[in-house]
Amino acid sequence: MKLHSLLVLLSVAAAPPVHSAPPGLSTGALGSSLRGSGPITSASGTMTSLPGAATTGGLSFDVRSTTGGGVGSNAGTTTQTGNNGKGNAVGDFSTTRTHKSKMSIEIQIRNVSAQPATGRFDWFFFAQNSDGGVPFVCNNGEREMTVAALGQAREAAASAEITSSVTRTIHRTQTGTGPTAQVHSTSSETKTGSRPYGWVVRMFVGGQLARVQASTSALDQLARSPQLDQMAKQKPK
Repeated sequence: MKLHSLLVLLSVAAAPPVHSAPPGLSTGALGSSLRGSGPITSASGTMTSLPGAATTGGLSFDVRSTTGGGVGSNAGTTTQTGNNGKGNAVGDFSTTRTHKSKMSIEIQIRNVSAQPATGRFDWFFFAQNSDGGVPFVCNNGEREMTVAALGQAREAAASAEITSSVTRTIHRTQTGTGPTAQVHSTSSETKTGSRPYGWVVRMFVGGQLARVQASTSALDQLARSPQLDQMAKQKPK
């Protein structure tokens, strides 16, 4: 009897441990239920679920950037005007390169509930002056959507056209005449307009902010503060 009891104890001690998923995290694809605080790296940008928010009603979303080359790339069109002057021509000559582009995203929404679910989605596109500075909201939009039980939906959004220009000016002067004449050149560069910076998408369920996704961690932090709505009111006309 003593030997039998000892074998039972040894077999229990040798049994492999049982691992369970961390509380509040259920794995899955686009419709994963991700709870808790802190940023979560998603397919595109950073996603944050907010602690203490109302139930999402089974709704989740992911954002895919559909801009050619992604945010901050040279996707778009570039034109050049002016001339650099021929040879050693004396005078002021300038060329201007103008670049126009847009940011575009697709919001992919999924309802994992057995009941229809409604959420309000809003999005913000940010630009930054060509010479740097604080990013600003160039345009934004919103839409309330009801997604069928176990259904999916998509919403496409795009920024306003963003234009930046670089003007390079050459100033040439001549000293002396004849064979000893010399041409001296100086140049300067001026940047105007703005460039794409990034985007934010928020989901509200039951009037409460339930989830955020942004193209950068800095915008993710901004998206969860009242400052974002104030910036949207101050966007350029």
